[in-house]
Amino acid sequence: MKPTILILIAPILLFSCTAKQEQQSAPESEPEEVNITPSLTRVWASDTLLRTPESVLYDGQDDIIYVANVNMNPWEKDGNGFISKLDMEGNILELEWVTGLHGPKGMGILDGSIYVADIDEVVQIALASGEIVNR
Repeated sequence: MKPTILILIAPILLFSCTAKQEQQSAPESEPEEVNITPSLTRVWASDTLLRTPESVLYDGQDDIIYVANVNMNPWEKDGNGFISKLDMEGNILELEWVTGLHGPKGMGILDGSIYVADIDEVVQIALASGEIVNR
């Protein structure tokens, strides 16, 4: 019968020792709050010709920045959306590099093509020519 009592009491003793150790190791005071005021520095700005730019994609292989311009109405199938090409200083290389899109948003590059989410379809564009290859 004594081993049964020991088995029942052992977890209680173990728990009380653990709780006592946690109380002793708790910090006595709260850490001091540090207030940091962030600041921004403009590195460059592009021309105001971009029309409702929605997303930007950097092509590290060619050092080109692609900008998806939804051009006013991001959810309408109006055909006036386009993709622009910028250099690394923010200069517009080709304002309307690819046209005929509706509301281009997210973009990604894979195997020589740029893929653009355009409302209800994905548009594949050849990077070398800027031509729409597939929808």
